[in-house]
Amino acid sequence: MTLLLDDNHQFCLDESPHIRARILADLEAISEILLEAVSQASIVLSGSLAHGEGRVGLDGMWLESDYDLYIVVPRLLQVRSLLRTRSRCVQRLQSLMLPTDLEVVVISSAVLRRGLTHVDGILLAGNRKINALLERPQSFPLGDRALCNAYASLFRAFREEGDLRCLQKAVTMGFRAWLLHRTRERGSWRNEELFSFRGNLDYLREHPGEPERPWRELVEWAIQGGLGNSIPQRSIDSKTVLTFLDRVQGTIRLSPFRWAGLLYVIFQVKRGRSFIGPHRFLSTYLTLARSLADVCVADGVSSIPGEIMRGIERLAGQSCPIQVDTDQKGWALAEMIALAHANPHKIVIPRRRQTVPGFAYP
Repeated sequence: MTLLLDDNHQFCLDESPHIRARILADLEAISEILLEAVSQASIVLSGSLAHGEGRVGLDGMWLESDYDLYIVVPRLLQVRSLLRTRSRCVQRLQSLMLPTDLEVVVISSAVLRRGLTHVDGILLAGNRKINALLERPQSFPLGDRALCNAYASLFRAFREEGDLRCLQKAVTMGFRAWLLHRTRERGSWRNEELFSFRGNLDYLREHPGEPERPWRELVEWAIQGGLGNSIPQRSIDSKTVLTFLDRVQGTIRLSPFRWAGLLYVIFQVKRGRSFIGPHRFLSTYLTLARSLADVCVADGVSSIPGEIMRGIERLAGQSCPIQVDTDQKGWALAEMIALAHANPHKIVIPRRRQTVPGFAYP
């Protein structure tokens, strides 16, 4: 099949022709499998590869950037058929020798047309009319989900002993949560301004007073890191990032539609877990995330207070294991990371452990 891509489209920063050819081959193979499952669907590439900001691993054997795709299906029943764990489509995707993780979000075109969800990216295959739906300012979400993802990246940094890449992503997602709130005050923006590093950097240059110091320098550090540029490293640690996220949290408001809450309920039901009211998911998550992060950055604190653990257990819909060797803190972080990304309409295919030399197929 032939993808509906501009011949000059760039996937990665400083990409080579060989890497570009491999990515094209992967996307064609993935799109072919998805379109065989639903012939009338449309495939949209999202994430950093859609904006030409993908990153290649230092060994040249794998991608740091995921393959983030949306498949927009004509009928609601097709969403369920694609998401079956044992579906032939999922099995074929699992058989691919991919150099990075693959995430495919399945949505109905009716949901997209009504502005109940937002898709950022470029059309790879399918109905060209979907292009008209990819740049609708009225469908931009508020920043609450982006802030949840920022906390998830911060929690990953706690698990990875302050990994700078995780801290960078936490700051970037926090800044985008702030920008999404600003769209409601400043009018219509484009996807590239909100969801790409270059667009974020352009905003900083065009608005020298926003955000205020010292957060402006922190945000620039994170964005430049996303673009592969090195700038003089300041003292960046988890505590500084948490203070920034706390500042962002005080400026945004929660989505009135509570779409994230409905996804959360379905996510819990599919796993046989209990759940709190969907209208309380985002507010409860962000409150607990702030409290858990406070504990993690505090010096000399080895255990999580009981009231925080009880809140996380209720939000997670299950209790922390009581075995003697259970890492209570690790369990809480893992649950909060999973809940930040709770989306029952997502197919996740981890990359194969075996790397393929030179990005070439065997």
